[in-house]
Amino acid sequence: MIIIHKIDSLLEELFPGISKDSLSHELIEEKLKSFFKIASAEPKISFEGEYIKIELNQSFLKQEKEFNNAILYCEQGNYSKAKPILLDLIKQNPANSECHRILGQIHFDEQDFELAMNYLIDALRWNPKNTSALIMMGNTLVKHKRDIETALLYYKNIIEVNPTDYIALNNIGTNLIQTSNFDKAEEFFNKALEIKPDYPNLYLGLAFVYDSQKEHRKVFEYSVKALLNCDKLDRVYQTAFNFALKTAKEIVSNKSALQTVKGYAAKLEIESGKQIKFEEDSRIATSAKIEFAENYDRSYHVVKYKADKPGFEHLILHELIHLDFVTQARKEEKNELFVAQNRHHANFSSKLLAWEKKMQKHGHTKQSIDQIIKSLFDGINLQVYNTPIDLFIEDFIFDNFETLCPYQFLSLLQLAEEGIKAVTDKKVNKIMPNWLISKSKIYNAINISHLKSLFGVQLMAKLDLTPAELKLVDSCYQEFLEYRKNREAAEEYELVQNWAEDLELNYYFELVYEKEYRKPLSVDELISGDGLEQLFNASDTLEDKKMKEFVRKHSSDGINMAVLMYMISALEYFKGKPLSEIKKIALEAAQVGITGIDPKKKDGYKLQSIPNKDFSGYSLLAFYYVSWALAIPENLKELRMPFDREYAIAKKYNL
Repeated sequence: MIIIHKIDSLLEELFPGISKDSLSHELIEEKLKSFFKIASAEPKISFEGEYIKIELNQSFLKQEKEFNNAILYCEQGNYSKAKPILLDLIKQNPANSECHRILGQIHFDEQDFELAMNYLIDALRWNPKNTSALIMMGNTLVKHKRDIETALLYYKNIIEVNPTDYIALNNIGTNLIQTSNFDKAEEFFNKALEIKPDYPNLYLGLAFVYDSQKEHRKVFEYSVKALLNCDKLDRVYQTAFNFALKTAKEIVSNKSALQTVKGYAAKLEIESGKQIKFEEDSRIATSAKIEFAENYDRSYHVVKYKADKPGFEHLILHELIHLDFVTQARKEEKNELFVAQNRHHANFSSKLLAWEKKMQKHGHTKQSIDQIIKSLFDGINLQVYNTPIDLFIEDFIFDNFETLCPYQFLSLLQLAEEGIKAVTDKKVNKIMPNWLISKSKIYNAINISHLKSLFGVQLMAKLDLTPAELKLVDSCYQEFLEYRKNREAAEEYELVQNWAEDLELNYYFELVYEKEYRKPLSVDELISGDGLEQLFNASDTLEDKKMKEFVRKHSSDGINMAVLMYMISALEYFKGKPLSEIKKIALEAAQVGITGIDPKKKDGYKLQSIPNKDFSGYSLLAFYYVSWALAIPENLKELRMPFDREYAIAKKYNL
């Protein structure tokens, strides 16, 4: 058996009386022989540079069975049975370092620290590379002797024995923190990070160090780094989360970020060419919203917000980045608008027919059901549109507004918790259709995935997703990650459309290019045909001489004769019918219109609400317009059909 000791300060600690600077080799050899002599056999001792080599000629019997029994008793906390076994093993083999070390652990647990240290020193005499004994010895000196200087001798030797033992270094740092030796603790944590940069305990340790210095931003930063490296919801995760939450609240409560936000707004005013005004408004449905000038016929944009939400400055910034993205897209003429009109609402309502009947059976009135449907329609469309875009926005904030990250953390956390509650609340789930809850959960889960990506917060389990839902979430988020690498202007709209199609929600909205949408449609763009010649040959109804004469009389001033003729027929058909029936036809026509109506098509269009009638493209467009004009006039403009003059003339036909 060979034991090697380094001639240094630690040797002096292990063998009192030895001094590396004042004793000769002969005196050191004499003292070591005295300790390592077993029975009548003396060890052979030699000096090799700064090391001492101790050779023992004795051989010892294997003690594996007895040693394992002692370990088992220790694990059970039965020290009274473990100690005699270990003492007997040491008597048989005093060179068994681990037996000494375990006895040291036992006496440490029993609060007999002096005896614990004696056994630990013996463990290190026989094996100076016993890192467990080195750590325990250092910990005992730190916690119970308050002897940091001597403890560091043991701690530093751990690095020499195993330079890659990051767990030992972390334990050392943690113990130093507990005795308020923060500077020394920081050294050990940073040293361990060089070895294991993804070990969360190290970042949490540094968060404690900076907390002692009241450096809240660094506490937040390192708490988040700990969260980002946690792979399970253990004590380290929970401590880091609580630390991040606490320090974020302290930062937000002590300082406002409005100046930073308004500075960014000033830059956007130049980019967008329009002034941006801010209004605190407690009446808005969300915590913040932007009203684009173009949508409100104003010369300026307005950002409205509620100041009672934690981190509301982040929400204002979020809305401004919406404007920034739109401005980028407009410069390249790629900006798209999310349009959800009554025909889309009709599609949504038709999907809920079975659910609507169920609600009626439970005593809900038609008015209350309509209100719920409108709320659900608006709610899911908000998620469809905002979720993909919000991911890019939050990335932009995280990467470009470091000082706002605590605000962002609090704000996103609250939004995530609200989203979870919305789709897991038992009362809500009793009302909402199951398929819609599932879609909403998926969008919430995508946001939660991003919250984890940015801040390490793990909330996914709270949604209780099915394997199929989880697969969709993962698929969508992976697609985002691909776009995230090198996003170009307006690419976020591709994700809006793609995800909606994946979730079968693309029937309830449409994306249209803003440049085209805001340009007034001409009759020729919407409908073109062969005029009266084709129209008069369309059906028997149109052969009526009186109608032909009326149409010829008005065949000027840019009036579309085809539309006019079929509108007269539509008005005749709808005469005397109840508005509820006309509205049903209007909504069905809107559904057909989703896929587009070709005005040149001579036949082939059908409406179940008007059985046994085959519509041409012209006639269906006319019935479409007239049914809305009669039954849903308040939303007629949403159709964007420039047939007001044709309809006004058609109404005069029977006067």
